[in-house]
Amino acid sequence: MKNIIKIALLLLCSSGFTACEINDPVDGWARIGQQVPQTIWELSSTKVKAGDSLQFKAQYYTNGEEVEDMAVWYDLTEKTTMSATCPIVSFNYSLSIDKSVLSRENQEIISYVHSENYWDSNKKAYIFNGKFPVSNTLRPIEWKEVGDFDNAKFQTLFPDTFATAFKSGLYQKLAQATYLSDYRAVLVTAGNVTVEEFNACVDSVYNNNSASWDKFIKNDKVATLKSKFDVIPFENLIYKSSESKYMINYLKSYFAGATFRVFDKKKNQGITEKFTIEII
Repeated sequence: MKNIIKIALLLLCSSGFTACEINDPVDGWARIGQQVPQTIWELSSTKVKAGDSLQFKAQYYTNGEEVEDMAVWYDLTEKTTMSATCPIVSFNYSLSIDKSVLSRENQEIISYVHSENYWDSNKKAYIFNGKFPVSNTLRPIEWKEVGDFDNAKFQTLFPDTFATAFKSGLYQKLAQATYLSDYRAVLVTAGNVTVEEFNACVDSVYNNNSASWDKFIKNDKVATLKSKFDVIPFENLIYKSSESKYMINYLKSYFAGATFRVFDKKKNQGITEKFTIEII
């Protein structure tokens, strides 16, 4: 008998729906003598605009117990990505931060009244077509490659250590003799240094192996040039003059982990597979 029950459930789960997840295993029901509602659902999309509703189709049934009601539950994950790039240098340099946090625990969003009119005699299950709302407050926040740098907005969106970390990492590269020309480009383009002033801080030594002159910053000028770099405003280092915009990006968006649940009169619940829904 147990095998017959398993086969019947598998056939139901494969009848035109994307996936199925049962709240308790069949073997568990046999042991404790309690059967939970069975349910599966399919979504019209895995993306939804904030402020809109997402449509779905659910299929469910119980093993004798009367259905109490149904509901959609979801949790919320907040994902933040931020980055800045220095377009002045010949090598690729950027600083990026990506983080995801569970901003809201799983909770009921909307409930639905069960009706015997939903019964489909062909499928031997109830068929329910519904939709659930997504708050307008969950719309993404984006600040991308702006033409005018808003320092107040930057300080609001980005960590207060971001600019310092960006400049520190960039200097570590520029301080290497390999990137001497990039160092000059940064100080001349973004700072208050002329080509002549920079060249006056440079010396060279003949390299017998390469038969060429290796250039380097004079020891007594290292601190001088470093002080010139330190006073360059962060926004100057990310400005792309050829496109008249600042190479900075920020995006905060939300993802809902949604399930459809069916409750019987004894408060047993059947839960579908969880779908991740991008809120746009």
